[in-house]
Amino acid sequence: ILRKPFPATKFSGRIARGAGVSLLRVSWTDGPIVALVKGITARFEAGHFDGMTDSYNYADASDRTLLIDGKVYVAGTRYIFEDRTISPAFARRLLAQVAAYFCETAPTITEYIGYDGAACWKMDNTNAMLHGEWWTTYLHRAAENAALYAKAA
Repeated sequence: ILRKPFPATKFSGRIARGAGVSLLRVSWTDGPIVALVKGITARFEAGHFDGMTDSYNYADASDRTLLIDGKVYVAGTRYIFEDRTISPAFARRLLAQVAAYFCETAPTITEYIGYDGAACWKMDNTNAMLHGEWWTTYLHRAAENAALYAKAA
């Protein structure tokens, strides 16, 4: 389902099941923002957790019925989590854009292997803050909205 609107992005999914619980974790690198993916994956959730009553409320069966490529499915996954990773190359491009916007020098990003074996990235500490905020804050804002730090022509 995600390949159609985002053909250039490779998605992976992991399913976990337990006593009364089903979980889907969708992961990808760079590509679309989480809100766009969540807009598609949300329809596969069986309902929603209500923190006020500490209970899970299932949607009506008619609301959970999906027609996909001519086949009828009933959404039954209790929880769906969307995990977007930002690659070091994409992070460098975003930080360069933020730095150009503020006429600053972007911090250096280096790649390293994280505690779980996944490739991660870190920044040098020489330029940790920009106008009172962490560079990582600007990085994540730019990753969600690249036009935010685009210079007007």
